[in-house]
Amino acid sequence: METIAAACITGVLTLLGVVHSNSKSRAVMECKIDALTERVEKHNHMIERTYKLEQDMAVARNDIEQLQREKSDGRYSRLRKKAGRPNERPACCSDAGYLLGISTEMSCYKPPSSTVL
Repeated sequence: METIAAACITGVLTLLGVVHSNSKSRAVMECKIDALTERVEKHNHMIERTYKLEQDMAVARNDIEQLQREKSDGRYSRLRKKAGRPNERPACCSDAGYLLGISTEMSCYKPPSSTVL
């Protein structure tokens, strides 16, 4: 009878130890999963921003290529004259920026005329 009682007590204590150990392991796993979830969300946000930047760059490249084609076709200077702009651009503006009315300094900004480029 003593053997059965000792075995039951040992079994109950072992069961309690396993349950306690599992609960601690589960808490650690939940913390790790939460941290990984946060990192994945940050990564996904960065991927979305990168995709948006790539789309914006594709549009900018298309605009630049179009301006280069117009410049090589001779339509560049004709368009500038038609828009009432001088042949020389201000030193602070790029060619593409000057045509589009974009510059790093406000003194170079020329609002677009009613003529469509």
